[in-house]
Amino acid sequence: MLGQAHRAARSMKHEMEEGYGTESTRVYAYVRFAVAAPTSKAALERAHGLIKHYEAERIDLKFMRNVEGAYREFVPGEGISTTAHLRHMPVVTYAAGLPNVSSRLGDREGHLIGSTVGAGGHPFIWDMHQGMEQFSRSGLTPLVSGLGGGKSTLMGLFAALETLSNVTTTVFDPSGPLARITKWAPIAHVSSALNLLDAAEGTLSPFGVVVDPTSESVEADDAVQEKLRTLATKRERTDYLGQKWQDARQVARMERTALALDAMRSILPEGVMSGSMTEVLLSRALSQQDRSQYGSLADVVELLANRSLFPEDMARTLYESLHQMMDHPRTRLFFNTGSPAQSSARLLVITLPGMSLPKQEAERSSWSVDERLSVAVLNLAAQFASSRIYSGGMNERKFVGLDEAHRLSEWASGRNLFARLERDSRKWNARIVTSSQDRHTALSAQSASKALISDAFIGALDDPDQQEDALRLIGVKTGVGYERTLGNLRSREGTPESAEYRDFVARINGKVGRFRVNRDLLPGLWELLDTRPKGLDRRNVGGVASELEWV
Repeated sequence: MLGQAHRAARSMKHEMEEGYGTESTRVYAYVRFAVAAPTSKAALERAHGLIKHYEAERIDLKFMRNVEGAYREFVPGEGISTTAHLRHMPVVTYAAGLPNVSSRLGDREGHLIGSTVGAGGHPFIWDMHQGMEQFSRSGLTPLVSGLGGGKSTLMGLFAALETLSNVTTTVFDPSGPLARITKWAPIAHVSSALNLLDAAEGTLSPFGVVVDPTSESVEADDAVQEKLRTLATKRERTDYLGQKWQDARQVARMERTALALDAMRSILPEGVMSGSMTEVLLSRALSQQDRSQYGSLADVVELLANRSLFPEDMARTLYESLHQMMDHPRTRLFFNTGSPAQSSARLLVITLPGMSLPKQEAERSSWSVDERLSVAVLNLAAQFASSRIYSGGMNERKFVGLDEAHRLSEWASGRNLFARLERDSRKWNARIVTSSQDRHTALSAQSASKALISDAFIGALDDPDQQEDALRLIGVKTGVGYERTLGNLRSREGTPESAEYRDFVARINGKVGRFRVNRDLLPGLWELLDTRPKGLDRRNVGGVASELEWV
């Protein structure tokens, strides 16, 4: 009777504390471990090893006295030999240890990325192109994580796996560490690194980095296909396709205009840029210039000096400010006429080493000349990197990785870029991963709720606001404790290097789960992806430091 009363009291207490929700259900289980060995001594050694292993996980294992009765418990149909050692746990903990009820993350085919994290770990396999090829989903995929959360590691792993699969791969990494993966032995012969600051003149021309749409890409649009099915004659279909192609070309010209406008605005001093007539005059000059792929930003600047076309005094101020900036070595990348550099490498890593971006919280009026130029170059370089998805056939698989996505979304042309990539990634079979360490990106939680993205990756985040926004991005309920998970996705400081880990929470095809990258997956690659600085022990350098006391 006392036992029944105790159990009833525990049940009532649990219901009062946890409620009646599905996740509040608790499991009562008799958990046993059977250890087998050829000798009793070996069995005891293995048992002690098992106890020590679980001590590290703060789980206390005990030897059972009635060994024969405990052994019979493993025989189907036999009863429990003792009611001692009863384990109480949440139902989610129990489910995580059972393969038949745990959620499956990823696909049944594709790249092996790592394994799920939980009581029962399962391989995390992801086919990066299944969403576009089989389910007509967008390939735009956000990767959000704080500093040290493993963004570069995961991006580099994706790029290496795609390159090994003979997929045209492009990575834009402004700081440059990911260029090291081009030296990884299995893919070194098909890889290349491009430092855009040493590229030819006109490589980043805002007119050249936006390619004209092809008639094939226009016809592949779902809305166009649906309209074509309603047209009766061939002539009607031909006329309709011709009009849609002209419309798409006009959209490309408008994107070039927005990109050129942002490039000029970003390099102007704050006092000039904030003028009431600045945008009006720049837009007028652009409207009178050739906006094809062969246009020139230098010609737009020269138009501002034409007093018959631009009699305003502000036009002269704009001309002088922009003409002065044209003398800077970096502006030759986008002011002069040229064509984007073409590379036949299967893996192309594009870098901008030494570029000094302003701090995000800094007022624009405090930006230096180099910082203003860096913002313009960053925006144009991202457009240049994304243009590689149009270099092959529409059915050819492609992968593009873009870092610093949060900086691109600050400009209209950057937001246009994300909108175009979301639209074109499915048609051009391109998986596009945008990496950011800030929640204020072009891919907001609102976009996720509208199912514009089907896949996303979240790394370690410490800021509570960022954690909430990240959960909304992957469609997980906020305010119920999942935020803590995003704060515990990496090993603590002081953890031995051999035991360090970086976990991620992924949303793949609508399913959400936590996984850990397998460090031994691709031998030699992990060392190249480690972006932490390696300190040089200088105690024995030059015979000086060796005489100092080293603390």
